[in-house]
Amino acid sequence: MKRNQTILIIIGVIIVLFVLINSSYSNNNSNDIRVAYIPCDHESALFVAEA
Repeated sequence: MKRNQTILIIIGVIIVLFVLINSSYSNNNSNDIRVAYIPCDHESALFVAEA
């Protein structure tokens, strides 16, 4: 019985953490643009094929 209560408390804490993390990310209303760059040359075949 004690083990079941411990498992339920742990699951409850995990659910609360997921809800808090999700709400903090959903409040971000900025219009920022993130750009990624790959600093290596083995993707150059893609750009040659595209051209």
